[in-house]
Amino acid sequence: MVTADGDVVTASATSEPELFWALRGGKFGLGIVTEVVIAMPPVPSLYAGSLFFADDAIEPAFRAWLNWVDTVPDAVSSSAAFISFPDIDAVPGIFRARFVLTIRFAFVGPVEQGERWAAPLRASAPVLMDAIGPLPLDRVASIHNDPTDPAPGWTRGAFLGAVDADFADVLLSAAAGERRPPFVAVELRHFGGRLARDVPEGSAVGGRGAEFGLVLVGVPDPSLFERVLPEAADALIGSLAAWVHPEINVNYAGELTAQSVERCWPAAVLERLEAVRQQYDPTSTFRLP
Repeated sequence: MVTADGDVVTASATSEPELFWALRGGKFGLGIVTEVVIAMPPVPSLYAGSLFFADDAIEPAFRAWLNWVDTVPDAVSSSAAFISFPDIDAVPGIFRARFVLTIRFAFVGPVEQGERWAAPLRASAPVLMDAIGPLPLDRVASIHNDPTDPAPGWTRGAFLGAVDADFADVLLSAAAGERRPPFVAVELRHFGGRLARDVPEGSAVGGRGAEFGLVLVGVPDPSLFERVLPEAADALIGSLAAWVHPEINVNYAGELTAQSVERCWPAAVLERLEAVRQQYDPTSTFRLP
């Protein structure tokens, strides 16, 4: 990391450990990171992909997924997204101009075990398309299959605590009812597992106590970015207020202000971060405006 004074500092668990702790989740106010060395864990095999559900299958599949996530081991990751596909040639015919639920699934381990964990999802409702199977690691991005070309974008996020059947009622009504909001995607990402447990050396990552991340992706029309999409997001997240987690991760905070930053970390972590920032950036060169 390059400091405001132009010094180059190498941070690790044994060298500048307090800076190392802060850089892992502290986000801003420290310096410019110019190099990161990451140890990659072995992934012997990956069983992954997406299931798609449409029409009357959407509700039972979504409710089944919400119940299923409490049963899976750390080796399973998943999310569920309500997708509004546009009527354009770039969209495959089976999805064009359709509203679907897609459940994204990944299991690190043998195919047979992956099939066993995916089976309840496949059995939850009639499947429009089953795209889960053995997946080469260089195709991991195909699980979400997001566009790769640059385009206008608008997103908003929130963290959620434990959810229940009432939550499913509210979200299904808000995201998949007759009056759907102007979002391309409303996605619920399941956390827990290793995300809920800090690294041995500790880190400044906030929001580990949340159980789900809510991601709203707006229609890519810049004319909607200033008012229409923010108002729709406020309404949808407001309807889920009973389940919104008090803490959020800084990457989900949107525009960083003094108020939003206070939600990104517990008070003790904020205080510790401030001490590290004072040490490495005493002139506030890298602070928020």
